[in-house]
Amino acid sequence: MGEYNFELTDSTSSDSQTFLIYGDLGVENSQCMDAIESLVGTLEDDLDMIWHIGDFAYDMCDDNGQNADHFMNMVEPIASKGNFKIIMNNNDKFRI
Repeated sequence: MGEYNFELTDSTSSDSQTFLIYGDLGVENSQCMDAIESLVGTLEDDLDMIWHIGDFAYDMCDDNGQNADHFMNMVEPIASKGNFKIIMNNNDKFRI
């Protein structure tokens, strides 16, 4: 096994980090998309990470993958703003 190194934030530092965390967003369940885009625009220079936690486009394989294309195009303006991470959930399974 290799050696791993981790760097932690200095707990005495006055620097803060800003995260935007949201979940449960799909093509047909995107009511909060305007609010997310607004927050990303407002916080853009200070936003350290965006987390999409779970329920990541429930129906990506539907319509021969067209829903996946639509969803990815929908989140691209957000995901392209910096560190965009996803955390998969129980609904995030793909049917093959």
